[in-house]
Amino acid sequence: MHRQPHSYAFFDFDGTLINIKSMLSFLEYYSKIKFKSCHFYDEFMSKASRLQTQGCARSDLNTLYYQHFAGSSYTELLELGDEWYEQEIINKRHRLITHTIRILEQHRYMGDTVVLVTGSMWPLLRRFCEDYRIKDALYAELTCHGDTVTGALEHGPIISEGKAKAISRYLKHQKVPASLEQCYAYGDHISDLSMLEMVGHPVVVSGDPELETIADDRDWSLLWVHNTDAWYAENKEQPTHV
Repeated sequence: MHRQPHSYAFFDFDGTLINIKSMLSFLEYYSKIKFKSCHFYDEFMSKASRLQTQGCARSDLNTLYYQHFAGSSYTELLELGDEWYEQEIINKRHRLITHTIRILEQHRYMGDTVVLVTGSMWPLLRRFCEDYRIKDALYAELTCHGDTVTGALEHGPIISEGKAKAISRYLKHQKVPASLEQCYAYGDHISDLSMLEMVGHPVVVSGDPELETIADDRDWSLLWVHNTDAWYAENKEQPTHV
């Protein structure tokens, strides 16, 4: 890793730092806790799978996911998000991708600003950010009326091109400047491509053959992480990204 005067390191979450799909895992947990059944989860999965078969864009699936929570209490989402993290991440440490987490901690040690960039929502990220002392995160911002979730997103989905837009907005408001040529980005899926293309130091985490081919063609760094391969194999029949 080359030392720069100051740089930002942008990290995807699912498949890059954890080896489960946080949003789908939480939706299943939420369905079981809130409704004492998997109906809420199954309803979304059925609709999302059908739309994906019809060629629905990943950003639209992401939007559909959050519409599913319309009418929910944001406070309750925060509480259940913390419980989900404790049960599904803390109690199942194998779901943390330790290789990329060590790189994240190395960036922080070197004085770089670490930023999560993910289509997931804050209730699922809060504990991770606390545990790994991450102050900045770009995520799906839920709009609320009071404590009630509307189902809409403040800046649209943070997925595909939405990640590049979110990073651009973020950098405009930073007091410590850094050129994108000095920045790093880590992602594991083709939907991370726009983010990776922005920076001078893109790093592809293994698991998605399409993105790995692009990394090879463009001579980008490729980080081989064994458990992401298992993650893709296990989840290949589910909606690819929401």
